[in-house]
Amino acid sequence: ERSVNVSEPESLELTVSNLKPEETYSFRVVAYNEAGPGESSTPLRIATKPDLQVPSRVEPLRALALSPTSIQVSWEPPSLPNGPVLGYRLLWTESPSGKEQSVEVSGLNYKMDGLNRFTEYTVRVLAINRYGPGTASESVSVTTQSDGEPTPTQLVISFNLLTLAD
Repeated sequence: ERSVNVSEPESLELTVSNLKPEETYSFRVVAYNEAGPGESSTPLRIATKPDLQVPSRVEPLRALALSPTSIQVSWEPPSLPNGPVLGYRLLWTESPSGKEQSVEVSGLNYKMDGLNRFTEYTVRVLAINRYGPGTASESVSVTTQSDGEPTPTQLVISFNLLTLAD
C-alpha cells in the first residue's frame, strides 16, 4: 500500500501516475486534522486502461501493374505488431481525381481489379491489431498499363526470341 499526502488540503482531487496498464487498483481517502486521522473512505476500485500499442508501419510495400485494369500489391508484416495482427487496410487514390478507396485484407497481398486504364494510383497499407490501425506505410505510385503495353511475361518471351534469332 502506498500513501500520498496532498500538499494543498483544499484540493479535492489527485492524479496518480506511473500505474501499470490493465491493472486494478484500490483507492481510499483519509482526512487528517490536528486531532489525527479521520475515518477511511470506502475503497474505490479502478482498472487502468490498456496501453494502446498499435502495430508499427508495414514495410516494404510493393505494387506492380498486371494489366490495364489491375495492380498486384504485396507487403511484409509489421516488425512490431504489438500483439496479433487482425488484418490490413489497403488504401488507394486515383490520380488526378483524388478518389480514395479502401479494402480490408487478411493476407499479405491483394489484387486490385476494375481499375482505369493507363491511370496512376497511389497505394498505402496499414496493419490493424486489437487497439486499432497502425501508421500507414510509405505511399507507392504505380500506373496501370495501356491497352497496347505488353505484360511482363510477353516482354520476357520477346526478349528470348530476339536472343535466339541472333
